[in-house]
Amino acid sequence: MLKAPLSAAIIAVAAVACADANDIFSPHVQKTGIMDPNHQGISPPRIITKPDDVVVEFTAGWYFVHSPKTGGETLTMMVEKGELSPLVPCFTPLHTTLCHTPRTTKYNQCRVRLPMSDAVGCMASAEGNPASLNPLGSADRLLIVDPGVKLLTLVREPMLYHISAYAHGVARYAREVLRNRTRSVESAPSLQGYIRQMEKKDELEKHEPRASAAWQLDGLKRMTWIGVTEFYGQSICALRSILHEKPMCSCAIQAVNQTSTHQTHGTHPDDVTLTGDDLKRLKSLHSWRVESLKYAFALTHLNATLAKFNLSCLLELP
Repeated sequence: MLKAPLSAAIIAVAAVACADANDIFSPHVQKTGIMDPNHQGISPPRIITKPDDVVVEFTAGWYFVHSPKTGGETLTMMVEKGELSPLVPCFTPLHTTLCHTPRTTKYNQCRVRLPMSDAVGCMASAEGNPASLNPLGSADRLLIVDPGVKLLTLVREPMLYHISAYAHGVARYAREVLRNRTRSVESAPSLQGYIRQMEKKDELEKHEPRASAAWQLDGLKRMTWIGVTEFYGQSICALRSILHEKPMCSCAIQAVNQTSTHQTHGTHPDDVTLTGDDLKRLKSLHSWRVESLKYAFALTHLNATLAKFNLSCLLELP
């Protein structure tokens, strides 16, 4: 059994609502807003409304493809706080724009234009997936990026991703209960319910081109920087070194500590327990196998980036 106990307080609160609490994990109840209307900055996103679609257009020299539950909000907050200078935010807040979340049955499309101004040094960000860079057709690509825009993303180890995603769902459910926004009183969301949702999602999506390992890895290959959640400090060091074109840390242990507090959305992933059967079911998912390949690629990419600055020692394991 892998220990990674949901907080008794969260369970107690979450247990007072929702006819099927496990619906909290369905992609159809995830946040569906396109952008914060209060975005401000040197290059805020622009909304282009079409008869059957909505396009979010950015003008940015750097673009962060924020895969959920990888530590992306921490990165965007570091940029907003000036902790990754000379990188600056194109707009604030960075963590509110979406390029992959369903609006009914459709997805928002995002375009990133390379600026011809001071915005060339700014970073835009939206939730999405590197595989969205690949087209299903000329009019069906979810993420269109001009040549010259530098792409960033983060990748997380599959088991820890699922633990975090489940804990996030429980925490969000608990907040909805506190706000009296859930539908009925029944039971708290369960880990088994989460796994069932993942199995259903996997069955629906595993034959789509974007779900293939080839498409996912091809998207990653277009990244200038790939961070790894489990090696966050080392990843930030690699990014700073890219930005300054020289080593920006040393192999001293203290040098790889990140400078920003990790944002967890009030989740408690350390309180989640996975049994052997739970892990077996998750490992049987097509998406798990693909994510495992992505994780291996991300580690290799991070190591290669650090090696350019003679910092491979940062990934040496005890």
